[in-house]
Amino acid sequence: MRPSHLARGLAVAALGVGCMKEPLYAPVGSTVAVNPSTLDIAASPVFVQEDNVGSYFMVDAQVLDPDGVPLENTQVEVQGPSAGIFIMPQSAVKFVDFPEAPEDVEAAQKEDCYTEDGVRDASENEWCAWYYDEERGEFYQFSDEYADAGGYQPNYALLPTDGMGIARFFMFVDQMPYTLNDDGTVGDQGDQSVFFTIRVHSVSLTINSAEG
Repeated sequence: MRPSHLARGLAVAALGVGCMKEPLYAPVGSTVAVNPSTLDIAASPVFVQEDNVGSYFMVDAQVLDPDGVPLENTQVEVQGPSAGIFIMPQSAVKFVDFPEAPEDVEAAQKEDCYTEDGVRDASENEWCAWYYDEERGEFYQFSDEYADAGGYQPNYALLPTDGMGIARFFMFVDQMPYTLNDDGTVGDQGDQSVFFTIRVHSVSLTINSAEG
């Protein structure tokens, strides 16, 4: 279901650590901090289901040794909720220059990207396999290494830090928790959290859903 090629695209450059050895564990006393530590997302029907329409964010996790010195090539473990949040290393994400984006992407996806049985299908429309940032109006594609044709939606990553002690990645928010009203309409939308750990220290990033 993922497109085999891009007519036009720009690979997002990864923060490289060169040809270094496997990432190391942080020593005792080290700390990890995440920037931003919170994200505020306006409650919206966009976030009610996993449909490839949502919002992208760039997130930095920085690891410092006990003296406050950035630690290079140090492993950061990132764990998201079981659904709705995609954790993507920069090397796994491509910005796709879609020449004629539909005016209403969400409506177009519902009309063009599903079979009569409600199964997502990108065989007729290649762009149905891409992910759309509604706020910025940009399409993205996930590398098959991290999102395969079976629809795997990654919520976990092991990332190495760069020379500034930073592990940078993309986070795509596709779905937030929600309740249903008695009449079946969507009620309140809840919050999500993403967990970061270097084994000797852990923090969380909170995604807040608020009435816009």
